[in-house]
Amino acid sequence: MYSNRRKERHLDNGLIYFLISFIVSIIQKLSIVEWLKKIIGNIVWKRYKEKYSKEAIQRKQRFALNITIDVFIIFKFSLVALLWYLDFSSILSNVIIFYLLFYNLFTYFYHHLWSEVAIRDQYLTLHRVRRRFIALFLSIIYMIITYSYLYKVVFSENFIWSNNLIDSKKAILFSISNSFAGTYQELIPLNDLGEMIKVSQTIMMFIFITLILARSLPVAKN
Repeated sequence: MYSNRRKERHLDNGLIYFLISFIVSIIQKLSIVEWLKKIIGNIVWKRYKEKYSKEAIQRKQRFALNITIDVFIIFKFSLVALLWYLDFSSILSNVIIFYLLFYNLFTYFYHHLWSEVAIRDQYLTLHRVRRRFIALFLSIIYMIITYSYLYKVVFSENFIWSNNLIDSKKAILFSISNSFAGTYQELIPLNDLGEMIKVSQTIMMFIFITLILARSLPVAKN
């Protein structure tokens, strides 16, 4: 029964699996980071294909892609910090922030839980294990900071602030408390929208801790 499972198609595993795999692949294709990685990877290949071996080029590609990812991480942290500092919110900035927040979770899910490379762990090394933990830590920190910004700047009117004082300290403490099922009472949802924002953070943290963190405890093979 299982001798030819490596040759199976998506539809061989049923309609639900096929639909979910299709949706995941579409979402993956809409990732800015993936487009940047393709562009950088092609640039490195064209630049060095006449000078180095395939293995050497792949090492240079891996280095360039990791740098690209690092720059993007710095960018998204800096963007939230700038918007927060300027106390700025608009439809466009909100769309960008929610996009980055969604892909902050999805990218980690895809590359550490869903993709074939993640499932097989065939290229896992000591340094990649460490980088995976760093990525997890940064993803959680980004989520906490971004939700703090949302509470303080974007959706402040949808919450009851103690002493009617809207400040960053309360937003940060509420975001941290909400991420770990705490009971910070200085900030309370005022309406359904405020409750939805709060619950969305709880759900994201639940996914990080219970599903992704469990998958992030491999043993390096090399």
